[in-house]
Amino acid sequence: MDLRTNPMPKRLNPDNLTDAIIAIGYKAEYSKHYLEKEIVDHLNAQEGVAKFTEIKIPQREIERYGTDHFYGSSDYRLIISEYRIQVNIVGGYVGWTAYEEFIKLMLKRIYDQMAFTHLDMRYISRYKDVPIFENLDGTIKFNHMDTFWGATLQFNCHHSGEDGDYNVKTMLTDRMRTKSKEEFSFVDITLSGDTKTATYTEVISLLNAMHNGEKIMFYSILKKEFVDTLNPEY
Repeated sequence: MDLRTNPMPKRLNPDNLTDAIIAIGYKAEYSKHYLEKEIVDHLNAQEGVAKFTEIKIPQREIERYGTDHFYGSSDYRLIISEYRIQVNIVGGYVGWTAYEEFIKLMLKRIYDQMAFTHLDMRYISRYKDVPIFENLDGTIKFNHMDTFWGATLQFNCHHSGEDGDYNVKTMLTDRMRTKSKEEFSFVDITLSGDTKTATYTEVISLLNAMHNGEKIMFYSILKKEFVDTLNPEY
């Protein structure tokens, strides 16, 4: 979809997002348990924010994140481990405006007690019975081997501009088959930025720049005809 001649949609209905993850790397003199309590107590004291409670998670998740304290609300899951705070969606995507406000609210409580190190963002979209390679704004062919499912294409690029510097990794999976023979394709976009010298304001600015970069990548790689089938709102 050529964004030079076509406007970028504000949203899709449905958005087909299976997850939207934001992770903030940090260094702090305080323990993660202290930061954990500060964040959760602060969020639970706010009006209009769904309350967080501790949730049980599988052992493999504990080993993966290095913490056994996970918190969840009706909107988000919150993981605070050594050197990393991660948020992802639970009950469906709330939209960028609400998501950004939540991140700002969370960080305002603790930003003066830590140093930021990096910022990561990942958006994963899933499409049932859609051959995603056939809906790209370009052509990808694997010698016409139509009997192969689950082919994956990955490419990386770097953005450098007045709005900040960040890396973008895009992974496209075409027609992955489940055990029940259902087929799903995925568009998985991850962005990473260095925030070692960033202030709170600069982190939020980079967060917004990365979100805009994610949208640009997403719409740029898809055919306009396919985007039009996703009920875009402008």
